[in-house]
Amino acid sequence: MHNFFEAIGFSNRKDGKEKTLIRNIVKNTINDYKENHNYKLEAQGKTMEVGIKFGEYIGMYIQGEFLDDGEFEVDSVFPYVKPMSYEKYKNGITIEPNVYNVSFSAACDTLSENGISLIFYLQNGFEYMNYKDKLKDDYEIGLAGLSMSGRIILPTNVNKDYINKYADRKKNKQNLFIEARDGNQEAMESLAFDEMEMYTRINKRIENENLYSVIDTCFMPYGLQSDKYSIIGRIIDMHKCRNSITFETVYILHLECNDVIITVAINDKDLFGVPEIGRRFKGIIWLQGRVKFNK
Repeated sequence: MHNFFEAIGFSNRKDGKEKTLIRNIVKNTINDYKENHNYKLEAQGKTMEVGIKFGEYIGMYIQGEFLDDGEFEVDSVFPYVKPMSYEKYKNGITIEPNVYNVSFSAACDTLSENGISLIFYLQNGFEYMNYKDKLKDDYEIGLAGLSMSGRIILPTNVNKDYINKYADRKKNKQNLFIEARDGNQEAMESLAFDEMEMYTRINKRIENENLYSVIDTCFMPYGLQSDKYSIIGRIIDMHKCRNSITFETVYILHLECNDVIITVAINDKDLFGVPEIGRRFKGIIWLQGRVKFNK
């Protein structure tokens, strides 16, 4: 059973109650689908995917296949949080199948100030299996994350002049990234010089300042799994929702992390501090994503 079910409101681990509850939901969902066709179903050959919602933004997907005798054999079950927004990524996307079940991982590059490359678990993998066209250079992608531990920290103190200078600097750096990817040697050298200069400034400031006043937001790989990240993100929007089965409260946080927009779900029990727009979220996430494939 996937550990991140806790993030969408299944936190009762006592005596295995969480696992039993989810197994019963899976069993009842499949039986109800076979009898009444009440649930949306995506199909690829005999392999099927059934989606069920527990709230406006949260739910789970059940993947498996119907056997010759009509029984449904579950292959995997995973929780999800629906992205609140989509951004256009113009640098192409790579999608590869995972070896452990019928699922996919995707990778794309951003044009953020730090040139982040993202790897995420594809939520709509079955839609991709039915997608007949070749992958293009630009897609709208909604990024989402599930977290089982996080805290709220105060925002950094920045003025309007800094924001305007940062916007100009960011645009210039994005252009340098594009030129560097096309093989421009001068752009590569300029980016390398910027990195060294930034490293020097950070080392100077860290002597007298708190780490979280120097680092505004961050998006860093975490551990050995390629789709886990440690993030600090500015809250730009937020919602509270309640799991329709367990009635536990789940926070849906819309974050900006190093110019990457992401929606994060976290159980109220796992969040330390009071989230508000303008404050920051710090935590570990399992990164998911949804791609808009044009049919």
